[in-house]
Amino acid sequence: MIKKKYNTTPLYPHSERSPIEIREALPPPSFRIFQIIRLLVKTVFRIRFGRASEQEKGIAWRVFFESMAGMWVKVGQLVAMRTDLFGRDFTRELTQLQYKAPCFPYADVEQIIESELGNKMGLIFSEFNSTPIAAASLAQVHRATLASNGKIVAVKVQRPYAEEFLKKDLRIIKVLFSIIADLKSFKTLMLRDMYSELEATLTEEVDFRYEAINLRQAKLSFKKYKIYVPTVYKTYSSKKVVVMEFITGLTMSEYIAAKREDPANLNEWLKKNKIKPKRVGSTLLRNMWQQTFEDNYFHGDLQPGNIMLLAKSRIALIDLGSIGSIDYEALNYYRQQMTAIGQRDYSKAAEFALLASPNIPVEHLNAIKKSMMRGLKSSVQKSSLTDVDIDQKTTVHNASSEMTKELVNYGVSPNWSYLKLMRTFSTVDPSVVNLYPRIDVQKEWQKYRVKADARALENQINSLKDAQAAIADSMTLVTKWLRNEVIDFRSEVSRGVMVVAYIMNLFKWLLIAAIVLLITTFVYAYLCQHTDMMSNWCNNPDNWLTKLSAHIPDMPRLVWLLILAGAILFAVNFVHFIRRLKKPVRNIK
Repeated sequence: MIKKKYNTTPLYPHSERSPIEIREALPPPSFRIFQIIRLLVKTVFRIRFGRASEQEKGIAWRVFFESMAGMWVKVGQLVAMRTDLFGRDFTRELTQLQYKAPCFPYADVEQIIESELGNKMGLIFSEFNSTPIAAASLAQVHRATLASNGKIVAVKVQRPYAEEFLKKDLRIIKVLFSIIADLKSFKTLMLRDMYSELEATLTEEVDFRYEAINLRQAKLSFKKYKIYVPTVYKTYSSKKVVVMEFITGLTMSEYIAAKREDPANLNEWLKKNKIKPKRVGSTLLRNMWQQTFEDNYFHGDLQPGNIMLLAKSRIALIDLGSIGSIDYEALNYYRQQMTAIGQRDYSKAAEFALLASPNIPVEHLNAIKKSMMRGLKSSVQKSSLTDVDIDQKTTVHNASSEMTKELVNYGVSPNWSYLKLMRTFSTVDPSVVNLYPRIDVQKEWQKYRVKADARALENQINSLKDAQAAIADSMTLVTKWLRNEVIDFRSEVSRGVMVVAYIMNLFKWLLIAAIVLLITTFVYAYLCQHTDMMSNWCNNPDNWLTKLSAHIPDMPRLVWLLILAGAILFAVNFVHFIRRLKKPVRNIK
């Protein structure tokens, strides 16, 4: 459980919160496709004939996706990833999709919880706030107190008919995408890749058991970053309900709104809770880099509503329905691209972006590269300006979007894994720049790389130690197999293992023989050089030991003593190694 010293005071009294809209939950209509087409035509008509600006277009599509709810909110979020195709005012509106959603009635909440957990509400919770504290496209969250231990918890309940809407809408969108995917106007949208991403993400998000697993794994993984993840109560979690520790803090979406509307009150709150925004912003960005580039295990939806500010400049992450990972090749190219940007080597940065992109037209390669370099340089310079309005400011990661825009201009579809990375960092952008408006991301990246390289070196050293232990364990297994020949060895292992075991055994005896011969030769050479005990043998040119020792130069007694000390040290280590082979293999947990 989180320590009390990290809990914050409320920014506003509870009574000052905005009222929450509650709508009755209805099943998907029989002719859902007609409802979609009607709203789609209405939205397109409004945009086409209303001479709308980029922001107005974004608002129109946001209203469309919010009206469709469920899966369509996720579609809008995926469209918002395509900053290479759409303007920033347009995509910024779509990123607000996750912030606003109506709630469903308490009667549905009670019915779902009792059905899923198999018990009456009063036996599970001693207190349950019927008014939700948050709502999203697939679920809403209530504050409650567990009857078993008196702990205050957050109860996440899935929307009624969410799974039914998902299945029906996925079928509809699959048909729509398959019809228009090959049309020239839609090829750059990569609709088939978008559908695959959508299906995989929503299949996990609609089953809260995945989120319970993610919470437990992330709690262990993110602990080293000093980032807090709420404890999940497995006993009270199911497919449609997940119960987790309630964290008292301020979400970044609330922080951003307060900074714009009530800065004086926010500054007082920050002082009272000992929060330094600059430190939090820097920590958030560096930790996101570490999660992504070093662990390849990161929060897949780090929008401001999922980041919580705690007292003493600590951070908590919530809503772990989506955990991200990227294929290694794309991740490596993006990491090297960032390093090149940090070094202001825009040519190399553009080259790595090109390497990650499929089907680059060779005849336009130089033109694309130069165009990407111009866009990249312009974006980086803009990100470093201090007099830019906070809504226009961004971290240097937005430079990747500028480069992919140039690819689209030449009809090249960017790498989808690259788009996922850009979306990951663009969602954290508003939080970072609002916490630390004057951030120099290039300097932050250089500081991060120094520490990352040190961690990589430490991991390599540890892996060598682990490899040594693994070799010793493998040798132990082979030795035990060879010693216990009374067991039907041939029936238990494959021929390949038998061959390896035979070769290892032969190598062992050859090694022992070579060591014995080497020691014998050195002892013989020493006796011949510094004693008269074996003069007859030493003066016999036909003696094979004499022939071997002749290759050893004459050395003073001190050198021989050093050789003796080295031989003893080697012998002790060798004996220790042999003893380790005879010990039982360690259990690997």
